[in-house]
Amino acid sequence: MARVIVAGSVVMDVVARAARHPRPGETVVGDSLAYYPGGKGANQAIAAARLGVPTRLIGMRGDDDFGERLARYLREADVDTDTLLCSPEQPTGTSLIVLDADAENTIVMLPGANAGLRPSHLNNVDFGSDDLLLVQLEIPLDTVEELLHRGRAAGARTILNAAPFHPGCKSLLPITDYLIVNELELAALAGKEKIELPPTTQHLRRLLKQCRAFPAQTLVVTLGAEGLYCLGPGGEWRISGHKVRAVDTVGAGDCFVGAFAVALAEGRSCEEALRFANAAAASSVEQPGAAPSMPGRASLSRWLAERKISMLLRQ
Repeated sequence: MARVIVAGSVVMDVVARAARHPRPGETVVGDSLAYYPGGKGANQAIAAARLGVPTRLIGMRGDDDFGERLARYLREADVDTDTLLCSPEQPTGTSLIVLDADAENTIVMLPGANAGLRPSHLNNVDFGSDDLLLVQLEIPLDTVEELLHRGRAAGARTILNAAPFHPGCKSLLPITDYLIVNELELAALAGKEKIELPPTTQHLRRLLKQCRAFPAQTLVVTLGAEGLYCLGPGGEWRISGHKVRAVDTVGAGDCFVGAFAVALAEGRSCEEALRFANAAAASSVEQPGAAPSMPGRASLSRWLAERKISMLLRQ
């Protein structure tokens, strides 16, 4: 069976809730403080594993309490952590997150041990031709590049979630089969300060064509509550978002990416994978936390059945 192999960050999210975000120089009294497992790598690996596909995480944590808690949480989510390394020198990555009353977030991410994952640590990493390799940009760019080259050489399909945006990621596009970005990352990748709001399909198509590295490449831009747009070799799709009562939007994008990889691993078409991932991400914002909000297969099936979206249920 195809595996999802995720290479990326492992982070403890420290989440403060307040009525609104503070302005520069302002102090706002918060309502609560919570600690949640997070980091794009961990989130996407947990999303994939909970949806029932064999999943391995390549990453680095610190030799500290946060690192121990994160490794235990990943194992309990059925993520293979044999390639989750432990740094004796750097602390586990940490994100400082503020959530307002509308569940919108601002995030400051401190990489910690994630910045220490180097190409030299990848000697024991192998890929199969049926695997999907999923990477993001919260680990060093040269490590991401090495992983993509290795995955491609083994015949694995490669997915790049170009987040957070790094100017150097443009060099990764020729070795990326599926590119996934949000609207801000798309603007940066296309060399624009911003994109039209609300973005038209024509505008999104034009920007994605500017970023496309080769004709067979599939490019996806996620649009939050507005859904997504995809430009692929087999067609293009503008898919609307689902109406939900958002509690916490942190991790929704990671849920989308992990679920998309799962659907591809299961042999679904690109359009089916997009719709499946769109639904999974929508369901995740109804729960608090990043990693904790990733739906399991049973809970997502119930969510889909309640909305009579039977076409996305696994047969």
